[in-house]
Amino acid sequence: TAVDVFLLALPILVGCGDASPKVDTPPPAIKTAAQPAAELTPALSLASKPEIGLANADKVKQLLAAAMGKVVVVNVWATFCIPCIEEMPELAQFYKDRDPKRVEFISLSADPLYSLDDAVKPFAAEMELPFPIHVLDELPPDDLLGVLGAASTGWGGELPATFILDSSGTLKKFWPERVHLKDLTAA
Repeated sequence: TAVDVFLLALPILVGCGDASPKVDTPPPAIKTAAQPAAELTPALSLASKPEIGLANADKVKQLLAAAMGKVVVVNVWATFCIPCIEEMPELAQFYKDRDPKRVEFISLSADPLYSLDDAVKPFAAEMELPFPIHVLDELPPDDLLGVLGAASTGWGGELPATFILDSSGTLKKFWPERVHLKDLTAA
């Protein structure tokens, strides 16, 4: 299965999944030189479930602006991150149970762009993720914090990370680790 492939590849990957939720170095902004984002976008719009697209700073700003007046839950994750994989069923349940008129959920994948077809799409299909996925494109952690208005968290790119913004766009909660359904529903 796709999850088995991810688990086999974990020892060679730098990042999450160890006992500590911290990563020594934040994930770099990812962009493939061989295939610019503009060339990737049409392939991402193919009929796939869930919807998967790219997100740079402007796209994240658009997503947040469209959700103004709602509570916004932003989850940053990657397919190579064990705690991220473990929290996905609970995030999917949260997404299905939430009141979409009051709560928006934004899923941001930190996977490299070159892994869209080989990792992100198969993972989303196997996990039956019901929410749109936005793969970060040239958006390092510091810049994402600026867009989210969450610089006070000191987040350095550790995965997973979940931010809750109130209906006015102000940061209310932050988890620099796996989040659980009970945490989200209590927030």
